[in-house]
Amino acid sequence: MNLFPVVLTGGTVGAGLALLVRELLCPQPALGPALARSAPATLTMPEPELDREEVWGRWLLARLERLPGVRIPTTNLALLGRGRASSCSRRWRSPRSACSAR
Repeated sequence: MNLFPVVLTGGTVGAGLALLVRELLCPQPALGPALARSAPATLTMPEPELDREEVWGRWLLARLERLPGVRIPTTNLALLGRGRASSCSRRWRSPRSACSAR
């Protein structure tokens, strides 16, 4: 008689029972009620004064977004921590522009 299948079956059943007991004894914490009890954040930040680049960037965005073939890489700008308007105004004259026409 070959012992390997018996040992493998016993190990599998034992591991399954151990996982079942672990899940039954340690339930997941209920985060929903804890979040409901916490007070919502009511901090308000004053609107920062816009510099010239931000004003020009917003002006460019208002006109460029309507043009066909112009796309603004909002995901890439968000990863870099830059706003769409300030990035467009800063890099509009460079060859690799943040507001590129394709």
